[in-house]
Amino acid sequence: MAPSRRPRRKANLTTDPQLTILVVGSTGSIGRHVVGEALRSGHRVRALVRSADRAAACSTRWPADRFGSR
Repeated sequence: MAPSRRPRRKANLTTDPQLTILVVGSTGSIGRHVVGEALRSGHRVRALVRSADRAAACSTRWPADRFGSR
């Protein structure tokens, strides 16, 4: 008989301490709001973007110590 596993607890963006969150499409209309809300909640954000120009625009919009695109 295989040992039983405890179910994994899902992360809660509003109550968990600082998380690092990957946002795919962070420069899109929804992604910008997701990134902004995560940063306001004190989380770190890693962003996946298609162009270096858009990545540069993101880094000027959000604090570099909590937002990374590389």
